[in-house]
Amino acid sequence: MLWFAFCYFVILWQLREEVAKAFDASVSTVCLIFAGKILKDGEMLEQHGIKDGITVHLVIKSTNQVCDFCPKCVLLKISYEYCIGVKICD
Repeated sequence: MLWFAFCYFVILWQLREEVAKAFDASVSTVCLIFAGKILKDGEMLEQHGIKDGITVHLVIKSTNQVCDFCPKCVLLKISYEYCIGVKICD
């Protein structure tokens, strides 16, 4: 599990950007989920009760890709799911 340290009042898009960098993914493909809810960019960690040591679920969505062998063939969408830890700094 990867851990990310942030202030309690961080805006979620900042966490999403750091996670995207760590997983070498586009920010637009990163989806953060906590307590069954998709976290939205304009919200803060504190709004969701995210505290020190909490686990947040991460889904990296894939995009449709055209097969190299057949331009009419589209590869399946595959999403990757991870857990990340959030450490709240003083």
